[in-house]
Amino acid sequence: FPSHDTHEYSSRYKNLSDDIKEICDATGLGVSNEYNPSTGKIEIDIIQGVDRTANQSFNSRVIISTEYDTLNNAEIRDSDIDYQNVVIAAGQGVGVDREVQIVYDTTEPTGVERRETFEDMRDLETVGSIQARAANVLAEKSVTKFIDAGVLNYSQLQVGVDYDLGDYITISAYGETEDVQITMIQESWSQ
Repeated sequence: FPSHDTHEYSSRYKNLSDDIKEICDATGLGVSNEYNPSTGKIEIDIIQGVDRTANQSFNSRVIISTEYDTLNNAEIRDSDIDYQNVVIAAGQGVGVDREVQIVYDTTEPTGVERRETFEDMRDLETVGSIQARAANVLAEKSVTKFIDAGVLNYSQLQVGVDYDLGDYITISAYGETEDVQITMIQESWSQ
């Protein structure tokens, strides 16, 4: 799961919602916005998901699976469309005096395995802050696994009672078991 340690982030002259999404992606936290009519203001709350995976023992477990009569259908997809494994991050300075850091996860990829992205980070002053933001960029540009799962209408597990948006749960489908964070819940009503 994403780390909930301290993250250093600096930004200026950028869209606030883009910055908030980037921070949420890096930390595994979420944001809820609600309009409060009595104050006339938008209230922003930080949401931290609860670990309800099969391999933990502190919270009630949520396992969505045909084995437990909780899974209606599932679709599992991997996407490497935005995948990058090397960030060339350029901080402050001009020409040869510009601070440039090359950041990658483990060992530096070479040849056709190397997928680079350039990030202009002129707003950052220190090498540590450049490397920290580059690590966030790598996390955003990793191979993404999407799991769309439909819960049975009359499942013993109920949204808002047993689990909620942001929680980490276990999904077992098609011989694969994954611990995932719930990033979207869609409720539909039909005949």
